[in-house]
Amino acid sequence: RQLFLFVSLIKKSRFEWLLEKATELGVAQIRPVIADRSEVKKFNLERAKEIVREAAEQSGRGTLPALYEPMELQNVFKEYRFFKNISFDPHGEPFRKDGYVREEKIGAFIGPEGGWSARELESFREKKIPVYSLGTPTLRAETAAVAVTALLLLQS
Repeated sequence: RQLFLFVSLIKKSRFEWLLEKATELGVAQIRPVIADRSEVKKFNLERAKEIVREAAEQSGRGTLPALYEPMELQNVFKEYRFFKNISFDPHGEPFRKDGYVREEKIGAFIGPEGGWSARELESFREKKIPVYSLGTPTLRAETAAVAVTALLLLQS
């Protein structure tokens, strides 16, 4: 299974931790997303690639995940239409993994601190992309990204 992680830009140190853990868990692609509530608008792709390379080496992973420059959310919708997309937000429906067990390619959208804006949530609905919650605790963006990655990629 391939997981494509579309994650809102967050503070540098937290995003770097997310890159490391997502790489260790086996994500296929990471596309930073510029969301309405993104805290950061700058992104150092070369530094990010170095973090990903080191994480892949440390975890014994043979291939590196593809890593891209940040993209506005609306442009992501236009470019990535070839697989099952899901989104995560604290106000979504409870997530059930069983609906995605057989999917070969999954795109998972992880929002910024404070969640996706009302406008962005409406965009997900328009695109028929379900919005799920990971449960009662409100997770930081990087924790949610790692939790989603583990849920979808690790064997159960």
